[in-house]
This record gives sequence, C-alpha cells and structure tokens, in this order.
Amino acid sequence: MKEINIDLRGLSVAQRAFVLCDEPHPAFIAGFGSGKSHAGVVKSIMLALQNMPLPGMFVEPTFPTIRKVALPLFYKQLREYGIPYGYNKNEHVLTMFPKTPNATEIWLCSGHDPESLRGPTVAWACGDEIALMKREVWGEIIARVRHGEAKIRQTFVTGTPDEYWVAELWEDDPKPGYVLFRSTPYENPANPDDYVKNIRESWPEEEIQRVVFGHFTRGGKGRAYKAFTREDHVTRISPLDPTGKSAHVKYLPICLCCDFNVDPCIWLLLQHKNGIVYVYDEIVGIDTNTQEMTDRFFEDHYKRGQEVIVYGDPSGKARATAASKSDYAIMRKAGLNDQRIAPSAPKVKDRILAVNAKLRNGAGMVSLFIHPRCKRLIKDFEWVKYDKGGAGLDKSKMEFTHASDALGYFIHRAYPIRKPIQRPVRMAELT
Repeated sequence: MKEINIDLRGLSVAQRAFVLCDEPHPAFIAGFGSGKSHAGVVKSIMLALQNMPLPGMFVEPTFPTIRKVALPLFYKQLREYGIPYGYNKNEHVLTMFPKTPNATEIWLCSGHDPESLRGPTVAWACGDEIALMKREVWGEIIARVRHGEAKIRQTFVTGTPDEYWVAELWEDDPKPGYVLFRSTPYENPANPDDYVKNIRESWPEEEIQRVVFGHFTRGGKGRAYKAFTREDHVTRISPLDPTGKSAHVKYLPICLCCDFNVDPCIWLLLQHKNGIVYVYDEIVGIDTNTQEMTDRFFEDHYKRGQEVIVYGDPSGKARATAASKSDYAIMRKAGLNDQRIAPSAPKVKDRILAVNAKLRNGAGMVSLFIHPRCKRLIKDFEWVKYDKGGAGLDKSKMEFTHASDALGYFIHRAYPIRKPIQRPVRMAELT
C-alpha cells in the first residue's frame, strides 16, 4: 500500500490543534462556518489510518445529516488524500481500501436513538454536532471505544455551544482528558469574504457570542435568570462572615429551602442578613423522599444547637412523598418546627422577578451569592428558560428548575417584590 499523506495545511490553527490532539476526549466547539464537521472528518480519517484495519464510528444527529453532511465531506477528503473507498448505503458503512487486507470500516450512525448505538466495539469514535444529541449519546459513544488492539483510542466531538451538558463536560467542570478547542468563522479560510458579515446582520446581538465566537451563552434567548454570572455571584467565602474565611457563619440560622420533587429532589442551605443572601450548600437526592432528605440533612449538615428555619413549596403542606403524612409534617416530627411557608404558591413570574432582583437590582446592587459546590443551582441559573408561551418555565428537562424553585420560594417569602400602593385620589384634587 502506498504511503498516505494527510496534508493539514488547508486547516485553520484551531482545526489543526484539534486534529493533532492526542488527549482521550477533545472537543471542537465553535461558531457557524468554523469548519467543525470538516475537522471531525479529517481527524476520523487520520485515526482510521493509525488504527488500520480496526473499525471506527462516526455519529451524526440523524441519518439525513449523514447523507447531507458527513458523506460529502468524507468523499471529498478521501479523494483529496488518494484513499480508495466504497460505501454500503444499506449498512451505512464507509470502507477505506475495500477488497484489500487493509480494509478499514467507518460506521456512520445516527444518534437519534442512543440505544441503537449499543453493541459495537471500535478503536475510535466521533460525535458530530454533539449539542444536537442527548447526553446519553455521549455515554454510548464512550462505551463503544474499547478495542484492545487499538493503537490510539479516542472519543471526540464537534459542534456548536448550545447544550448545557456539553458546557459542563468541556468547560465548566472538565475531568482529565477533556480538552476544549474553540474557533470562529473568521479563521476558516474556506469561507467567502462576506460570510461573517452576513451572519452578524442576520442574527440578534445576544446570539453573536454563540453563533460567531463559539462561546456558551448559558441558555440563550428566553433565559429566566439573565442577571446571573459566575464572576459576580459565585464565591467560596460567605459575604456574611466578618472574618472573610468561612462559607458558613455559626451564629446565623440555617435556612433550609425545599423543593419536593422526587427525582431529583433538591434542598438548599443558605444564610442571610441585612438583605444579603448566601447559598452555601445543596442536598441532591435521586429517587428519594422527604424522610430520607431530612435524615441526610441531620447527618451531614446539622450541628447541635443550630437554629434551622424551613422554607419551601407551599404544596408540601398537602402532598406527601412518603407514607401518608405531608412533607412538612414529616419534617416537624424530626424537629424542624420553624416553618415559614407561604399560604399559597406565588406566581412563577413573581418568584423569578424576586430572584433576579436579588441577583442584581435596578441600582446594580448584587445581594445573592452562591458557593461553587451548589452545582445544580448554578446550572439552573445559567440554563433555565421560559416556556414557549412565556408564562411559565420550560420543564422539558427533568434535571432543571428544582434548585432555583427551592431558592425562589425562600426569596419570594423573605424578600418579595413590593408593589407601590396606589394612593386614593381625593375629589378635591380633581377640581
């Protein structure tokens, strides 16, 4: 077999860095027209050559995107590199060097149904446009790359900065081996001269950071808690601690703020004084109930003698997540007797307005702060959106809204938005 020359000179600096990266899980997350899929295809061909004749897997969101995006790019690059190929459209298998001892298969798969990816064993795998797929797809891709004879095992992704879980894995809390490469259409030499200009004229300013510069915009259009930023609100030290050393002030009461969803169930622990609120921890339960959550609070977060005040969802007075007692009755039996629960649930918009006013009021004052270990609350603040009608919150993703709901019940109860009272007009004033 003749030596194959993979010429990378036509790639941008960011594309080349991504293609040559040998970390286990690199990601190329970039703006529109940055050559994301192109870089993914070039890297796939390189890994296929390095692992010949072991198979690899290239996953697109749907079969139509395989036909319209992946295949044309593979055909173009294979011809450019002088690599013979064949394609079985019934099995969706692209074969390099067909009918030779070095025949190497690339399985083109759809991520529409994550379970359909189960079974194969490959040397490498790529998820193209990963933000258009469920997080479970990434889990299945990881599980497939396990071939014992592989010289270089890699699972890598390309895509736009659209999904919270992609931001979480590669930017917010990356584990070893997760490396993020970012690029813009300005850097892609294949784009027409007026490409970026046309994008900027067609998209609203709030979307430009995402669609041009490839930055995660934390929920984008319709975001409920727009006032939140990590720079302004996340701190390891409580602003209520006069020593400036601790996340918890011993002499202040613990406010235990409860949302009674079952899976997940999220309770927040916070303290407040003179209008300043600091959320210093969260308790997250999966497939749990109020008794288990109460037990966890006393075991892990309570010290004898501390004052505890309970805030939460008013519906917990009637509903029970375990046995026949209400949620708050279970908590009272455990000794949590100071319960400051509203008579009825506040309107969603009023609750969100009160939280946003604490995040930053009209005078620019920030009075709500969060410890970085409160990951669920931070995720809510960055990614929770209004629903399509704008009257409520988007509840389509079950892991969202519970932490911010729990905080919202407290803030609306302790620091509600005070509407001005309309002074009655006297008849004499009208004459």
